[in-house]
Amino acid sequence: MIRVDKKRRWVLLQNERGAALMACIIIALILVAGVVWFSNWSWSRGRTVVSQAASQHALEYADSGINETAPWLKSPTLKSDLPAGTSSGFTLTMPHGRCDVALYRRSADTGLVSAYATGYYYLSAAGGGTWDPQSQQYAQEASINSLFRISNVSEYLIAVPNALPISYGANAGNGLVYAGSLQFQSPPPVNPGPQTQMATALYYTDVSPSNYLSFVHFPEGSSGAQKLSYPPNFAVLDPPMRALYQQRAGTQENVPDFEGLVSEPATHVFFVSGDLQVAQNQPLIVQGVYVIYVTSSVYISNDITLADSNSCLAILAEKDILITEQAPDAVTIDANLVANGALDAQGAARPTGRFTLNGGLVTMGGNPQLSGVFIGGRSYFYSQCASPNFFLPNVTNTLQYDVVSGQNSLH
Repeated sequence: MIRVDKKRRWVLLQNERGAALMACIIIALILVAGVVWFSNWSWSRGRTVVSQAASQHALEYADSGINETAPWLKSPTLKSDLPAGTSSGFTLTMPHGRCDVALYRRSADTGLVSAYATGYYYLSAAGGGTWDPQSQQYAQEASINSLFRISNVSEYLIAVPNALPISYGANAGNGLVYAGSLQFQSPPPVNPGPQTQMATALYYTDVSPSNYLSFVHFPEGSSGAQKLSYPPNFAVLDPPMRALYQQRAGTQENVPDFEGLVSEPATHVFFVSGDLQVAQNQPLIVQGVYVIYVTSSVYISNDITLADSNSCLAILAEKDILITEQAPDAVTIDANLVANGALDAQGAARPTGRFTLNGGLVTMGGNPQLSGVFIGGRSYFYSQCASPNFFLPNVTNTLQYDVVSGQNSLH
């Protein structure tokens, strides 16, 4: 039998209690350390998530600035708003911040415009952002740089957003052609005749057939049709564009019938509300340089010709441009035609009917629908107007899009 005296038993109990207390203290310290670590981790994680979200918002604001740049560049007033070698800019107000956009038009190549957009997402505290002296608060920043190619609609022989069939033997050797898809028709097996002639051909989706270079002639040094990295932004005739032309036209007491000889107005713009009949009873002869802006459709019933080499005409229609069934079998249009819709022909098929356009055609609603009526042939010849009073919108093409700072999760 083992005996433990009272004094030794008391010491043992004290040691056990001390060890238990020490263990509790250690556990408590571990728990406190865990709580502190978790709190710091949660706070740090929260700051990271908030910072990422703020950065994403700032990047979205910068992207909005780039998106707003394209419509601004399409304005007919761009020559005066942003002359070559100068800079300009604008600011967009956003729900919780803003976007500053700076533009620079190069002098060596006036068709190139650089855009620098910086988005600011305002923060309630420092939160990883920087101090913004303009808003007098902290903000998360993100920046995007883009490069745009600007071309006036008057530079195009023909431009359509979708597929464009090009007949074999077509001659577009002096104009710019764009289509979402270029479809060159192959030569006939017997007596093919002259090859298809192209100066500059642009596309976004594809070009066919694969051997088109064997029967389509391009200028020396050209590699053929050029694929664009982004689809062009067409000069859509929308309410802001309408307002520009209405303001430019000013007060018009007497709008002509647009047949016979019609001279240029002082503003070089006629503004017509609703549909417009052109050359209804006799051909239209254009004297001077002017644009006719129409808020609906245009109906052409006869030839449109120019009085002299210094005269130019452009017709802009928010809907369609139609050749009526009253038009002669051989119709000639000397003008630049721009439409939100398409160029179409009314009436029955004309086996010997021929359509000739001297100028250019830009339609946002589809290809010219003339082959079912003018079966005898359709010819398009590019003619450029050099007058500074030819008040026409632009087409923009994005060449470059670079996220300089911020989360690149938009493109």
